[in-house]
Amino acid sequence: MTIDEMKKRKGELGLTNEMLAEQSGVPLGTVQKIFAGITKAPRYTTILALERVLTPSSPEESPDRLSYSPSYNETDASVISDGAFSYLPRHSVPLTVEDILALPGEQRIELIDGIPYDMAPPSTLHQKTVTWLSYRFSDYIFQNRKPCSAYVSPVGVQLNHDDRTLLEPDLLILCDPEKVRSTHILGAPDLIVEVLSPATQIRDMTLKLYKYQDAGVREYWIIDTKNQRIIVYEFARTGLTHIYTFSDRVPVGIWDGSCSIDFNEFAEHAGSLLKDRGE
Repeated sequence: MTIDEMKKRKGELGLTNEMLAEQSGVPLGTVQKIFAGITKAPRYTTILALERVLTPSSPEESPDRLSYSPSYNETDASVISDGAFSYLPRHSVPLTVEDILALPGEQRIELIDGIPYDMAPPSTLHQKTVTWLSYRFSDYIFQNRKPCSAYVSPVGVQLNHDDRTLLEPDLLILCDPEKVRSTHILGAPDLIVEVLSPATQIRDMTLKLYKYQDAGVREYWIIDTKNQRIIVYEFARTGLTHIYTFSDRVPVGIWDGSCSIDFNEFAEHAGSLLKDRGE
């Protein structure tokens, strides 16, 4: 959730800075600086605390969280849908990775702490971003004989052998082939990229960020096509967070900067899709 989105949500809920500080546990002075525009890049823990207050908590309010039936009979073949998204058999929660991998067909579901989340179909701009970046990574890997591989969604990632979490990053770089299984990847990739979309933005910037860092992912990129920026979390190398624009070259930390991605080239490649802000 961006600061502008937090401001909008704060207004919708009718919260004052004092109320938000009290409910989130964030000091009032910090809240005031964030919403006054003085603090441009709040710490992740601060953002997470604020979003816990500002983010819808019920399944009815959250469009990407699937509802579930606690009284499911496993012989019941009925299914539930979330709009035009994929389908998930009714099941009691928490679900496990085994439950998700056993789903028939091409259903795309992410599992976080036993709760299933439907994966909305990506936009054309989203797909173009992932495809273009995957090609750049793969070309560098091939030309420099790196012992790594690029994988694009849908591919499941099970972190920390956690049997209640299975994530589907948009793009990842894996340099340890021992982590590859026939159905998914078991263990932390070296680099993960998520392209923000309305349906996944909150998860990408909060829950998944925490999961990736905690599991030992070395580097995490969040690409925000709407605001034309790239947020890079260097968990392993420096511990720092960097923000780049679509006019910059972004160094790849897992390769010590020997590879960099020219996002100005991407902006030209995306053309009218980027101008239309398809996300």
